[in-house]
Amino acid sequence: MNYLPDKKNQFGRPTQKNRDVICPSSYQYHDDTTLLPELVGSGGDDVKSCDEYAFASTYQSAGMPSAMNGRNPVGSGDACVQTYATRVQQGTWKLYDDDRYPLPTFKEVCGRSSMSQWQNGGSMNRFAGFASYFRLLDSDSYWVDIPGFDGCTAKAPLVRCTMTP
Repeated sequence: MNYLPDKKNQFGRPTQKNRDVICPSSYQYHDDTTLLPELVGSGGDDVKSCDEYAFASTYQSAGMPSAMNGRNPVGSGDACVQTYATRVQQGTWKLYDDDRYPLPTFKEVCGRSSMSQWQNGGSMNRFAGFASYFRLLDSDSYWVDIPGFDGCTAKAPLVRCTMTP
């Protein structure tokens, strides 16, 4: 990945605009998305959330236009692989193909998933510390390894992943 600073990149484009391309306010969450009300502290409920990959804070974000050095631009999150996250048992999650969209071709440059806000918010909550600790500057490269996604398969036209902690 290539780091895109959280507030603005060198072109003055806020990373929120990348999120808005992939996860616009009109996005409809999947009905079978698992929520985690038991994990949310006082003062709020868990809600459905839209998550994107590659991250909005990278030049690989599909929401980053090529005119601004984006590496994988799309016009809409509808062009991404579509999934939703469901907890199948304590500590085990599955991403399912969102059948409201065409089956993936595996030529897509991005992914979009309907998931719990608690799960989404926790997945990258340490990234700011990582970027600061390693003193990442605009466009610096870094590698992403996501343990637990080792069981993903693309042998069929369905996205099948089992995530374990």
